Amino acid sequence: MLGAIIGDIVGSRFEWNNHRSKDFELLTYKCFPTDDSIMSLAVAKALLECKSDYSDLSKKTIKYMQEIGRK
Repeated sequence: MLGAIIGDIVGSRFEWNNHRSKDFELLTYKCFPTDDSIMSLAVAKALLECKSDYSDLSKKTIKYMQEIGRK
């Protein structure tokens, strides 16, 4: 999950301007977390706080996606 978030932030500056080369700085002032990063954190929080049988996982996921996503 950490790798996905880092990849999302690194690639954020190319979201609307594709870049095919592998030669670029990983993190610059143009990088930013996107909604994908925020939703990944919401899913992680839901996984950590749901019941051990995951019976409330979807309820917790929706709750945290709305709660964290609105900020």
